[in-house]
Amino acid sequence: MVLLITHTDGPALSQENGALGILAVIHYFANIPATERQRTLLVLLDPQHYMPGRHSIKWYTRHPKSLLES
Repeated sequence: MVLLITHTDGPALSQENGALGILAVIHYFANIPATERQRTLLVLLDPQHYMPGRHSIKWYTRHPKSLLES
């Protein structure tokens, strides 16, 4: 499994390119037949990046079953 993560709450347009980059990666992999893909993409668009105490980089720690489901 490949985790693609970005925040979507930047204070300026220059900080909002992460989601566009992830969409480009998804588009690229969508052109590969599912039977030929060796990985699952998990996308997380985090709307709470600037919230104190909220760090989604620990996503796998908070959701350990996701590793078993891939």
